[in-house]
Amino acid sequence: MDIAQAHEKGLYPRTNHLYRSEHCQGCPLCRECTRSRKGRTMNICHDLERQKGIVRENMATERGQELMIQRSIQSEGTFGQLKEDYSYTRLRRRGKDGVEFELWMVAAGHNIRHYCNRKSQMKERSSHLN
Repeated sequence: MDIAQAHEKGLYPRTNHLYRSEHCQGCPLCRECTRSRKGRTMNICHDLERQKGIVRENMATERGQELMIQRSIQSEGTFGQLKEDYSYTRLRRRGKDGVEFELWMVAAGHNIRHYCNRKSQMKERSSHLN
């Protein structure tokens, strides 16, 4: 049995298909196979599965692997520093505006810290040369 459920919530509307097996009712292995009294169910979004397939194909190319390496070099390091060095593991605000504001503040703090560290390194180098 296929039941389609449309979800309009969020930025990208999607349609999920709920598949339920109708052959479980007389099956002697039903109790071992599933806990549900109604039988096995699967919830699939075909649009999402198609997008995942496109992403997998893109990632399999040389260009896709190159982009992933660049991502790990450029942005993943910053997030790793925030999580490990500054124990920033979760957002404290809710809602799009609150989360955006918090991320801007964290980014600004990270950049100021980075600037101060570079400035102090430059002072140390110049004092060693004099």
